[in-house]
Parts: sequence; C-alpha cells; structure tokens
Amino acid sequence: MIPVAARSADSYTFSQEQRLVKTQNRSRNGYKSTHIVKSGDNFWDISRKYKVNHRSLAKWNGMAPTDPLQIGQKLVVWQENPSTAKSHQPVENAVMRNIMYKVRRGDSLARIADKFNVSIKDIERWNNLNRKTYLQPGQMLKLSVDVTNNI
Repeated sequence: MIPVAARSADSYTFSQEQRLVKTQNRSRNGYKSTHIVKSGDNFWDISRKYKVNHRSLAKWNGMAPTDPLQIGQKLVVWQENPSTAKSHQPVENAVMRNIMYKVRRGDSLARIADKFNVSIKDIERWNNLNRKTYLQPGQMLKLSVDVTNNI
C-alpha cells in the first residue's frame, strides 16, 4: 500500500526556505532584480538606491526592516517598469537649499532622511555623524534639500 496525500501540496506547511522562495517569486508589478549585500548595506540605503520602500524590500525577502543583513546575501528587489515609472524632474533642474533642522523627540536619521528625501549617509556626512551617534532633541542638523518638489 502506498500513502497518498489527502490534500494538494499547496495545503501543507513549507520549510522556512521554501516559504522565502515562494515569497520572493510571487508575481508583482514591475520587474525583479537581485541585490547582493555589501559591507555597510542596510534596508534603508538599498531601498533608496532602487527607489523602493524599505519596508516593502524587507517584506519581499521575508524579513523585518530591522533584521541584520549578511554580506553576500541576495535580496530580491521589485522595481517599476521604466514605462510605468513616474516621470521625475531632471536632477539639473533641482533647486537645492541648505537648511537647519531641529531634532525632535522620537526622530531618527531614517525618519529625517525620509521626510526630506535624502539619504542617511548624506545626513551623516553633512553633520560628521556616524551610525553609533544618538540624536538628541534640540540638536541642529544641516540638510541640503531639493525644494522643487516640496508642496
């Protein structure tokens, strides 16, 4: 006698690796590319590079945005097709302004970077900060922001 499954294979629990592959291969709008993690990479910086949301990037890879990344790890990135992507104003038409931002309670480099559409690395560079530096309420940060698309 040969045992036979009572339900389809999709009904049974997959291993963690199988679930990850299924999540990464789920059809989405746009096209799929792969990013190989390098030293210093994090979800935020990778998402900025590919112009995607950092939470979505983590979700596509079965991770949380705060999960650590391993050097050499392959991340799936879903990007918009160039034909469907929003037309962005050319960089040469950008109007940049230097501003001083006063850190508020609960602010983080990621939140500030998202709010002003700049990268964390830029904020660190402009203010001589590093990842281990804690922001303090009342602290002033120099930012260079594009004011052409601000409403």
